Amino acid sequence: MRKYLKRTYLDARGAVLKAFYPLLPAVNFFPGKEDIKSILLIRKDRIGDVVLSTPAMKAVREAFPAAKITVLLAPGTKGLLSGAGFIDEIITDDAGSVLSKGAYDLACDLHLDHTLGTAMNAFRSRARFRLGYDINGRGLFFNIRVVPDGKRKHFIDETADLLKAIGVRIKDRKPSIAVDPGREEAVGGFLEKNGVRSGDTLITLHPGGFYPTQRWPAARYRELFERIQKGSSAKVVVIEGPGEKALTEEMTVQPEQGLIVFRERPLNDTVALIRRADLFIGNNSGPLHIASALGTPTVSIMGPTVPERWSPVGDNNTVLRYDAECSPCNDGRCLRKDHLCMTMISVDEVYRAAREFLPKKFV
Repeated sequence: MRKYLKRTYLDARGAVLKAFYPLLPAVNFFPGKEDIKSILLIRKDRIGDVVLSTPAMKAVREAFPAAKITVLLAPGTKGLLSGAGFIDEIITDDAGSVLSKGAYDLACDLHLDHTLGTAMNAFRSRARFRLGYDINGRGLFFNIRVVPDGKRKHFIDETADLLKAIGVRIKDRKPSIAVDPGREEAVGGFLEKNGVRSGDTLITLHPGGFYPTQRWPAARYRELFERIQKGSSAKVVVIEGPGEKALTEEMTVQPEQGLIVFRERPLNDTVALIRRADLFIGNNSGPLHIASALGTPTVSIMGPTVPERWSPVGDNNTVLRYDAECSPCNDGRCLRKDHLCMTMISVDEVYRAAREFLPKKFV
């Protein structure tokens, strides 16, 4: 019923908004790239989405080398692109940032979604050319409208399809994020304080995920930690993101067992920690894509998520998933109530995958 009501609303909204398309017609040309001096890229969502949008951002920089490129982000993801050489400015949608109306020649809303908020950001920018996906009437706010082809493909390829409308091609699909040297030093101090020396093998665990259905049970992470501690010389740090304290508390073991929790730290610090790690183990969520972008080997547990769209990019990534008859449902709630696609993945499977990456560190 919930999905039916949502679908009905979106169809009705689309019909209403499309009635106004003649008032804001699409353009039938795009100028030479030398005429585009200022560009706004809009990516106001979660960590993984921003990381996987960096190939598109790099492609825009390559296509418009002389343009000033501004990226509009959600406040919580700003740390991912600080220091990135392919953009010039980061603004956020909090009270302290202002969208410079009329300052842009081109605005690109990178979201393949039905949301109107980012489409309206593009419209309010007053850019001469506004590019975005035309879904359920949100094309009203763009004058370069791209209708998605409906095919299942990777997130990076979705943004690539959008950019083709202005002649931009993504040549390098590898995500890229910068690491702040100052934060690396701070993280090194944290690790030293907790008994992790510079030459120690480090494994990071991340039990979190945006939706409960994305999370492998915390009790399994606890068991995995105990297995790693008994069977290897590696040190383990658990990453606790905002709102994930209950998960790490569920993993709580006796202090003498050596569980180190990395909590209440800026996103820049999490990036630096994952860069320092020899292996990342976690669910299919933002930190996984950070690890993949940094080249840190990963073992990830994937449940209802669509693998074609959200698998990590690059080498040294092992994805563990169980094909239940209902997966991938891509739903934030498990209609079965038993989270079968996650619970069927055993601690032994994850442990063996970790051991394959670090064979000399495991007995």
